[in-house]
Amino acid sequence: MPGLDGTGKLFNEFLNYAVDVEVIAISYPYNKILSFSQYIKFIESRLPKDSEIFLLAESFSGPLAVNILLNKQINISRVIFCASFSVSPFIYLLKALNYYRNILPNPHNIPDSLIKLFCVNGAEHLVKEVKQAIRCVDPKVLLSRVALLSKFEKKKIFIDSDISHVKACYLMGKKDRLVSRKYALKLSKFFSDFDIYEINGPHFLLQSNPYECWKSIESFISDN
Repeated sequence: MPGLDGTGKLFNEFLNYAVDVEVIAISYPYNKILSFSQYIKFIESRLPKDSEIFLLAESFSGPLAVNILLNKQINISRVIFCASFSVSPFIYLLKALNYYRNILPNPHNIPDSLIKLFCVNGAEHLVKEVKQAIRCVDPKVLLSRVALLSKFEKKKIFIDSDISHVKACYLMGKKDRLVSRKYALKLSKFFSDFDIYEINGPHFLLQSNPYECWKSIESFISDN
């Protein structure tokens, strides 16, 4: 499950390492605005109903993943959160985006400086990949996802239900400037079995250090 861009295109290098498992890379609609509940239904419709599932949720998709765990008809035995959260940590980024939206209404034109600072810690090749992915998506759709993040910031989105039976882990970038360790600890409260893997890299962790991310996931899913 992808981050804010929603394309799944930024998973390409990471998927080169995940060769020993069957992978479904979910891509959200490029040209359709969805509500939170519509995203959940969209994702659920693409998950197999007759197989054990290891769910990987990157950043924006974390709150969606937790709600999907409430669906007992889907056999999710383990969930991996990558640089994610239960309430949005992007207070300053959202304020910055709101400011830039006044002068740059098209998110396709987001300044490289913002991507470098908040997402990839200066990695030029990743800036290009991120902008290419963003430009695949209708600007109004991207802005609607930013609006959803604002809702995550203001309130918790979970209902009272036990999901503690699902084993969970968290991939945390040591140089993540957006999501700190405290958000991993907030997520950990929902699970009785929760591991944190600290990996060298920025917020776009799967893209900057795909090998170490996969080795951590491999260790997690093979651990009985």
